[in-house]
Amino acid sequence: MYSLHGHISRVPLSEEVASDESVPSRGERLRRNKMVRLRIPWLMLCLFTAQFVAGCAATTRTTVVQPLSAQREPGRHILVAVTSEGPATEAETNALGEQIVDRLKKTGRFAQVNLKRSPTQQADLLVHCSIADLRRVNLGARLIPVLNARRASMEVHVEVVAGDAMRIVGQATITGLSNGGGLLLWLPHAISGDLDAGTTSQAIEEAAEAVADFVVSA
Repeated sequence: MYSLHGHISRVPLSEEVASDESVPSRGERLRRNKMVRLRIPWLMLCLFTAQFVAGCAATTRTTVVQPLSAQREPGRHILVAVTSEGPATEAETNALGEQIVDRLKKTGRFAQVNLKRSPTQQADLLVHCSIADLRRVNLGARLIPVLNARRASMEVHVEVVAGDAMRIVGQATITGLSNGGGLLLWLPHAISGDLDAGTTSQAIEEAAEAVADFVVSA
């Protein structure tokens, strides 16, 4: 090929061939686009199935604001008081309190553990739990993936108060989380008779266990 100045410039034949081969034909482009469109539904189906089958295990998150400093001498009497700032019903509030009491009794570290039901009740330690947030998930929402239910959760602010001086000796923020949507995680619980896995009830159980763990952490 001649330039404007009469010089000859040659493009190597191999480069010309490579240039031609680098540009796909219209038919090739259509075929590739079709393959991409076919793969997208399969990818979405795989992600959907993974969410349905796998899920996340139940767990807790504990943020210690003030490490517990109270001594746990044998013979100590503990009262557990649970209140709600609005999100929990009376039944859910009572369920949390009763489960905390049950778990503290099972530790065998205290002579007496009771729910505080009257302002006149006295004890060596008062475990005051305030429910700050609650995200409910029922069983139907958990087992139907199309609903994309999030994990149930309960956030609790805990204060441990020394009964003699009404002095705060420990504080923490605790969040109980149910397992996430996952058939394989739910089935073992269901087989053992626990149909609450993945629901609000499991989040309450996780929160109660973490509160008890905090109380015996000193």
